[in-house]
Amino acid sequence: MAHDEPTDAPESGWRRETIARLALGGGLLFAGGWAYLALRLVRSAPRQASRAIRTGLRPGAIGRAIRTFPMAFLFRGRGREVVALDRRCTHLGCRVRASSGGDQLLCPCHGSRFDRQGKPLRGPATRPLRRLRTSVDSRGEVVIHVED
Repeated sequence: MAHDEPTDAPESGWRRETIARLALGGGLLFAGGWAYLALRLVRSAPRQASRAIRTGLRPGAIGRAIRTFPMAFLFRGRGREVVALDRRCTHLGCRVRASSGGDQLLCPCHGSRFDRQGKPLRGPATRPLRRLRTSVDSRGEVVIHVED
């Protein structure tokens, strides 16, 4: 007489299928969570088109002293050149400020330092501050163009 022992093959198949479904569901939830966070980050990022900063200054009124605007620095460079630099640090985008003597531009977040031309003197920033285009409007005043 053959002795048949019950096998647990149907039960182990059910277990495998359940574990596989749980793993797939967990993976989908994980990926969906990351996708949701990425979408929120992209949607909350400030959208900057071309912006014009009206300085209210005539070119002759701009000297060697650094004038600070919300998005830019403005000063007279070598010779008669009007220089405008973006205030966003090239490391992580923190708002750079001018030193008390006006000879350096300082990032308060991570300690980067830039010279008056925007070149990095000390890191972690390795790229220079972005130079911005300037123009003179119909009233004879300097306009700084911030374009992203």
